[in-house]
Formats: sequence, C-alpha cells, structure tokens
Amino acid sequence: GAVLNVPLNILIVSPILQDADSVVRAIQQYEDSHSHKCVRDIQAMNAELDSRPWHLIVCCYSSPQNDSYESLLVLRDCKLRNIPLILLFDDIGEEDAANLISFGALDCVRKRNSHQISAIIKRGIDSATARFSEIQSENNLEQEKYLLRQLMANMPDLILFKDREFRYTHVNKAATLVFGSSEEEMIGRRRDDFLQFDDSEVITELDRKVVTTGETVVNRRHRLVRPDGTVYWQSSSRAPIR
Repeated sequence: GAVLNVPLNILIVSPILQDADSVVRAIQQYEDSHSHKCVRDIQAMNAELDSRPWHLIVCCYSSPQNDSYESLLVLRDCKLRNIPLILLFDDIGEEDAANLISFGALDCVRKRNSHQISAIIKRGIDSATARFSEIQSENNLEQEKYLLRQLMANMPDLILFKDREFRYTHVNKAATLVFGSSEEEMIGRRRDDFLQFDDSEVITELDRKVVTTGETVVNRRHRLVRPDGTVYWQSSSRAPIR
C-alpha cells in the first residue's frame, strides 16, 4: 500500500558538530517536517531513547576498528526497540560494512560521500516511515478487534461464527447463556452438541447454502430445546465472511 507522509523523530549521535550538521542538511533536503535532535555520545543517546518514540537513529563514528564496541551496543539497543539505524564512518571497508548490516544496521557509509549520505538518509526515512505506517495499521487493527469484541460481548443478540465444517470459532456471551455452556466449551464443537432443533436438517441445509453459494439468509425462525429441557424460539440470520 501507499506509504504515508508522516513527521518522524530522528536522533543523531555524533561527537563532531560538522558531521551532525551534514546529517541535518540531508534530512532537511528530503523533508522539512521531520523532527531531529543531536547528542554527542551513546550515554546521551540512551538517556534520550525513552524521551519520545524515535523512528530513525543516525550515528557518526571515526572507524569500525576504533568504535566497534560502541556501534554494536547501539545496534543492540536499536534492534531491541525496532528502530532503523544508519552508521556513518570516516572510513569503512566493504567487509566491515557488510558485517554491521548483517548485525542489523540499515546501512553503513563513509561520511565524505555527501551524495551517498543523502541517498542513505532518504532510504532510512522511507524505511522508518514504512515501519511507522505499519505500526499505525497494526494499532488500528487491534483497536478494531477490541471494539468488535466489546460489541459482541454487550450485544443481547446471539452472535456465532462457524468454520466450513459448521464448528463454532467465536461466540458472544449471549450465545453462551442460551447454549448453557462457556465459550471455551463451545469453540470447536457444533450446534447439535448442545441444543436440539425441531428442524435441525433445515438449519444444516441453510448453513450449507451460505457456504456453497455465498448468499445471506435473513430472519428464519427456529424452535430449539436447551439442555435443561426449556424451549427457546430463535430468529436467525446467516452471512458468509469472505
């Protein structure tokens, strides 16, 4: 799907002001709406990590040999928090860059290549934006699931979901009260395990019709008998979930 244009929080870790400025210019060249903050070392970075949700981190170092331990610590923290990380070095070989990328860095590049830095920052922002959109979609889906669960739980009508074998997969509280069984007892079992219908074959045929034709069946009345012998009249509708 389309990636949303959303403002991101970008954390820049650099002991050298000039390096930090070059990263800021690359960010602003791509998009002005993103917020950024510059800190000088990993201790300051760790102090900032919980201050707000960070969507991208850019760290500037001299070389993998001099700063390998610290860069690996940053990689670990970013992987734990699922934050894309870009590493910039004064000098780095292809093997070192490949190793750091295999450990989880989004990319590694030499500082002196300004065009490549801009391209890498753009890629990092695109990656962070895609991840932000993915998280938003996941949160929205969870919210929709929560609202559906609340709706089902508080509806006075019976709501039941069945698979193609007519076994219950989800039921609401109203259904458990009529069936005289808990949700856990109903899941994976069929209607006739709990209730007796005078027109059971007709109901089964309606279920088959919904599954095979995809048609909706509306307002069919049935007489059923609960396990305790009481009679319950039911008007039901059926619809396929595609």
